[in-house]
Amino acid sequence: SATDRVLSDADPQVITITEYTWTYDDGCNSATHLQTVTFKDTTLPNITVSDVTGECSVAEAPATATDTCGTATCEATEVVYGDRSDSCFTAIKTWTCTDESGNTDQAVQTLSAVDEEAPFFNYHPADDTHECTTGPPDNLTVTDNCQSASTVVGVQTGTISSAGVGTIINTWSHTDDCGSSTTIRQTIEVDDTTKPTLSAYPGPYTYQCNATAPTLTASDTCSTATLDVTDTFVPGSCAYEGLLITDWTFTDERVNS
Repeated sequence: SATDRVLSDADPQVITITEYTWTYDDGCNSATHLQTVTFKDTTLPNITVSDVTGECSVAEAPATATDTCGTATCEATEVVYGDRSDSCFTAIKTWTCTDESGNTDQAVQTLSAVDEEAPFFNYHPADDTHECTTGPPDNLTVTDNCQSASTVVGVQTGTISSAGVGTIINTWSHTDDCGSSTTIRQTIEVDDTTKPTLSAYPGPYTYQCNATAPTLTASDTCSTATLDVTDTFVPGSCAYEGLLITDWTFTDERVNS
C-alpha cells in the first residue's frame, strides 16, 4: 500500500513534489520505502515572432510564446535606427519571454518602415526657345507617397550674351526624408531673330541746290544696332541737279539687319 503528500520547494522550476510512502507487508513482517517524485518545468518557452516591413509606416507585431507546462509572458526592448516619426526607420526589438517557472528565452524582431518610391513633380516644363532673354524658373510642386507636398524653387544656370544668344538650363531637384530623389531639367535656347526697327521710313524729297540726307535711328529688341549710310549721287543734265540715293543699313549684334 502507499500514502502520499505534496511538498513545497523554493526552486521556481519545481511544479510539485510528491512524497510516496510504500509499505510492504507479507503477513508476518513489513517494510517501508519512501519515494519522492519531483515535477519540474525546465523547458524554455517557444517564441513565435516575425519581421515586418511596411511602406511609409510599419505595424506592430508582438511576439507570442507557448509553454509546455503553463503560460508565458513576453516583454520587448527596442533600439531604433532613424526616427520613428519619419516614413523610414528600422527598429530592432528583443523579445524576452518567461514562463511561470522562470524559464526565459529571447528572440529578435526587425521592424522596417521604407519609402521605395521617388518623389515626383506635378509637371515637367518643356524645352523652349525665347527671344533675347528669359525669366526665372517657375516654382514647382513636388509630391511624395509618404510625405506632404512641398514647393521646389528652380535653379537657373547658363549665360546670355550681349547679342541676346545663349542656353539656359532650369533644374528642379528634391530629396525626400528617406533619401529618394528626383531631378528634372528644362533647356531654353535664347536667340535674337528680330531685325532692328527704324524710327522712320523717309520718302522722296526735293531739295534746292544741295541735298542732305535726314538722320535716322533704330532700336533693337535684344541689343544695339549700328548704322551704315551709303550715298549714291546720279548727276542731272544741269549743274546742281541730280538724284541722291541714300541707303541706311542698321545691323544688330546678331547680324539681323
